[in-house]
Amino acid sequence: MRKPAPAVVSHLFTVRLWFEDLGEGRREWRGEVRDVATGHQHFFREWDGMVGFFKVACLAFGPDAPIDNLERVE
Repeated sequence: MRKPAPAVVSHLFTVRLWFEDLGEGRREWRGEVRDVATGHQHFFREWDGMVGFFKVACLAFGPDAPIDNLERVE
């Protein structure tokens, strides 16, 4: 008799990017990552901020991590 497959835990995020007007003709990229299920947001100004968020989030969402760990990622 086969054992049932373990449940797959996944997380869905949206990423929003835009130019922020800094005045005097200067602009800079800004971004937001949002957890679709919880609405939790993380804002960043550089790509490293987004990548760093996902690196920490992946660790926080490990197979034995509590489901509410996203609140601790920042």
